[in-house]
Amino acid sequence: MSDSVSIYKLGIYGKAYDVPGTRRAYTYQHQPDNQGAWRIGEAMSIASKAGGGDYIDTGLGLLKQLELKGYGVYELEEAGAPEVQHEPVAVVKENPFCPEGKSDEISAYLPVGTRLYLQSQSSQVNGFPALDEHLRYILGRPNFWCYSLANALRAMGKEIARKAEEEQAAVIHWLLEAYFKHGPGWREAVEKILAAEREKELAKGGDK
Repeated sequence: MSDSVSIYKLGIYGKAYDVPGTRRAYTYQHQPDNQGAWRIGEAMSIASKAGGGDYIDTGLGLLKQLELKGYGVYELEEAGAPEVQHEPVAVVKENPFCPEGKSDEISAYLPVGTRLYLQSQSSQVNGFPALDEHLRYILGRPNFWCYSLANALRAMGKEIARKAEEEQAAVIHWLLEAYFKHGPGWREAVEKILAAEREKELAKGGDK
């Protein structure tokens, strides 16, 4: 009697020909299909909203949600190169020349002891932010996709000419503002703004 052995493969290539018991491992290079990516993203969203604790609690929470979605985590043989920790370019210190009871301009905003670093070069390209997944999504919005959102922005008081290129430019600019203000949480911020506007419109309709 032989023990059953599971077959592990990378990515989704050839998935349609898998025999029973086949398991697939996914990385960014060897990605899942859209349904799999959705489930992983959903698990990540649930785990991040749970909050509380440190990275250990967050990591365990993510593992729990991934397992509920039918996924797990495996250790790569070679992890990505760790981010280089540079020495701080400055440290906020108390200003001995500042009148007692008052704060100088810097320490009024940054606590004494705060270390200041230059932005990582890996996140910049000639002074511009790297083209990450968020910027790819925003900058890649086609003009027909922008139509409905442009109307929503008009309802919010923004003046946008009724031309496809103008609507596209206004929408992408608005989304970029949200991204640079909220970072990876820009989608949630945009959804909250739009939901609030929809509630206002519904309230106006009910008052008529």
